[in-house]
Amino acid sequence: MLCTIDEDDTVVREARIERNDPVVLAAYFRELGPHSKAVMEACWNWGWLFDYLCEVPELDEVVLSHPGKTRLIAERET
Repeated sequence: MLCTIDEDDTVVREARIERNDPVVLAAYFRELGPHSKAVMEACWNWGWLFDYLCEVPELDEVVLSHPGKTRLIAERET
């Protein structure tokens, strides 16, 4: 599942990518335009995806997040 938010935490776009297809992932980020950043959870089989995303020209930064801490952030009360 991909979710793109802007600097105001507004959801800009969401997509479900089946089987983590690299071509579809690259197309998603190309459509966002340059200077995007990606955050991904360090879950099963994350290594290849992290390496791949680091090579996508439209991404300025790829950050790896801790699954437990990501869950805590998502469940926080605002």
